[in-house]
Amino acid sequence: VLAPWGLVPAPALGAVLMSVSTIVVALNAQLLRRLRGSTCARICPLSGRHRAGHRSQVLAVALLLVSSACAADAAEPAGSPAAGSTEPSSDSPLSAEVVQSRQDQVAEIVRVSLRNDGPDPVSVRRVELVAPPLDPSAVDRTDGDALGPGRRVDVRVQYGEPDCAGEPAAVVDPHVRLVTGDSQDAEITVPVTGDVLDRLVTRLCGERRVAAVAELAFGDTWTRDGADLVGTLELDRRPGATERPEIVLVDTAPTVIFGLEPLDAGPPAVATLPSTVRSAAVAVRVGSPRCDPHALLESKKTYVFAAWVSLDGGEPIWLPVEARGAARDAMGALLADVCNLG
Repeated sequence: VLAPWGLVPAPALGAVLMSVSTIVVALNAQLLRRLRGSTCARICPLSGRHRAGHRSQVLAVALLLVSSACAADAAEPAGSPAAGSTEPSSDSPLSAEVVQSRQDQVAEIVRVSLRNDGPDPVSVRRVELVAPPLDPSAVDRTDGDALGPGRRVDVRVQYGEPDCAGEPAAVVDPHVRLVTGDSQDAEITVPVTGDVLDRLVTRLCGERRVAAVAELAFGDTWTRDGADLVGTLELDRRPGATERPEIVLVDTAPTVIFGLEPLDAGPPAVATLPSTVRSAAVAVRVGSPRCDPHALLESKKTYVFAAWVSLDGGEPIWLPVEARGAARDAMGALLADVCNLG
């Protein structure tokens, strides 16, 4: 009845009031019995002892109701956080998704996309990404603006280093811990959706596995062939590696600006290092660069090519292969000459 005015009593208090009402009704019945004693004596002839027993039963039931209400008021449900507690809770109007753009890949970050699906604004002051086997990583929000109903905000988070001991490495129970509130902090836990973290861990752990036994890099000798460059892509077994698996360079891919074509190599592999072989060099052609302004402006990894390497016949692992040193200089000079950037 009082809810429209914001007055909603606790359930335990309601039980106490109902018990008091029961006592009042019982006492009223006893008073009416006394006033109508003569009539009641003819209709329902009870002895004094019976009437006393009836009163005792009514009072006993009333006391039982009162004691139950008090017990309910005193007992706190197990696991319920007290006021001001920072115990994590999944009961939140916020939802979370991890996303990653090409720019984020270059910066080695992910974005935690938070959305407020509730009716009230929520102030998020701290975001911690927890996604084993990645180390936890957190960031404090300095803008402090409340997230309004139906609104979304992307929080940049530097992801932690992965623990790649498991085989295969996989993300377990990804979620974010959020510190919310203005004057009084509260910690809530929100599950994370999306497959970005799974792909990220697969890539990072794959890179570590290959890096432990092999090195893949462009050679230092490059020659111009019209608007192209001809050089080498070198696959070497890492010195001191305790394992000597068969290493297969399965495929390569160009960048947005430069093409990349292995010469005198074809399926099923670009190059193969048996366990007894230490190194191999593959002749490659770096194709004429794209010069359109859109490609030049949007390219974030102009000199980072892609390769896929397999160990002992396993699933190919994607690797970035960045042109450095003499290879980078030769490609930069080709780009400036062909696209008239000098």
